This record gives sequence, structure tokens and C-alpha cells, in this order.
Amino acid sequence: MDKLQTINFLWKKCGRNLQRNCQNGVQRLLSHPVPLKRCISDFRIPTEIQVCKRPPLKVFTAQYSTVSELSPAEYEEIADETLDSLTEAFEDLPERLECHPEYDTGYSSGVLTVKVSPEWGTYVINKQSPNKQIWFSSPKSGPKRFDFIGGKWIYSHSGEILHELLTDEISKAIGHSVDFTRYSYGKR
Repeated sequence: MDKLQTINFLWKKCGRNLQRNCQNGVQRLLSHPVPLKRCISDFRIPTEIQVCKRPPLKVFTAQYSTVSELSPAEYEEIADETLDSLTEAFEDLPERLECHPEYDTGYSSGVLTVKVSPEWGTYVINKQSPNKQIWFSSPKSGPKRFDFIGGKWIYSHSGEILHELLTDEISKAIGHSVDFTRYSYGKR
């Protein structure tokens, strides 16, 4: 089965609701240089229509849809509350724990920057209102775009939750356990 036949097969099998979830994977499949079976298992296809024998690296479901059902006003309120809460958390860290002398935070116009140390780098977390997302740039894990799904900010490509990712990375960065899941929209 060549790539075009595979794409047509998958597109028909996905059905209307899942076609949006498969669209990014189909675009990747068209330009992917690796063998077809490996490529198919790497993108979001419901388990029942996997065409290769090898299990997928990660299985994604419709719950990670990137289509946000929030109104623009709801998005703004939730994103502002999330960023305000995270700003407060980052500003309180040096008061509670020993941080690098150059640790610094700043929040302005929907953009939160956190310089952990010169060695570790700077985090940037910002609202992306047209997409109804929060964008996250990490010096360790790179850029990610989080959608508000089920009361949490979720990275649709991996299922990572913003607050859990922050908890993990910032704890490692400052050498102390920090819990960001207790702030707005961080609970499971």
C-alpha cells in the first residue's frame, strides 16, 4: 500500500469527528522520510485502524482534540487566571526556597518570563488568543502549545499537562520540589 492509498484508507476509516485529529498526522505522513509503517504508527490514528503490526508509540484519542469550544471571553478569563496564578507561584519561589541569585520573573501583556539561571535558561509562557492556547517555551523541552481541555491545559501531541511539566522541570532546575498543580487549572 503506497502513502496515498494509506491516507485515503485512513481518512475514510477515521470518520467525520476524528478526521480533524488525523489531519496533522496525514500532513506529516506526506512529507515523512521514514518507512510507511513507522510513519503511520507515529501519528494519531485510533487504535482500531492501525494498519501496521507494531504497536504505536503513543495512542491518541478524540479527548485530545485541538479544537477549543471556549468562547473568546471564556478563554481570556481562564488564560488570565492561569497566568496570574503561575506568576504568583514563580514570584513566591525565592521567598520560600533558595534560588539562583539571577532568578527573575516578569509578567506583562499576557507574557510570563522566568529566568531560572544563566545555566538553565529562561521559560516563556504566553497567551495565544487567536488559537485559544497557551504557548510554552522551555530551555529544556522546547516549545509546546497547550489547549484547554477538560479543565486543564494539555499539549495535544503528547497529552502532557502544563502544570505537571512545570512541576517536573522547575523542580529539577532549582533543586527543590515544587508543586505547580495546586495553582489554577493544575489539578487532575
